Amino acid sequence: MAEESSIEQKYKEKESEVKFNDEEMSKLVEIRDKYLDVQQQFGRTAILKLRLEEQITDLNKRVDLLKDGYRKNQQTEQEFLDEVNKKYGEGELNPETGIFTPNKS
Repeated sequence: MAEESSIEQKYKEKESEVKFNDEEMSKLVEIRDKYLDVQQQFGRTAILKLRLEEQITDLNKRVDLLKDGYRKNQQTEQEFLDEVNKKYGEGELNPETGIFTPNKS
C-alpha cells in the first residue's frame, strides 16, 4: 500500500501547478519577444514591399508616357522631313547652323 500512496502522490504532484524558475521565465520572455520582433519586421517589410510595388507601377506608367512622347516626336520629325524634302528636295540639314545642302543628283 505504501507503494500505491507513493504513485498516487506523484500523480497528484503532476496535476498540481508548477511555477517556472527565473531562468525558464527569462527564456520564455526571450522567445515571446523574438516572435513579436519577427512579426513587426514582417509588417514593416510588407509595407515596404507595397510601397516599392507602387513606385514600380508609377515608374512603369512614366516609362509608357515617355515612350509615347518619343514615338510622337519621331512622327513629328518624319512629318517635318517630308515637308522639307517636298519644299527643297532631298539633301542634308545641319541642325547647328540651319543650312540645308541639296543632294547633287
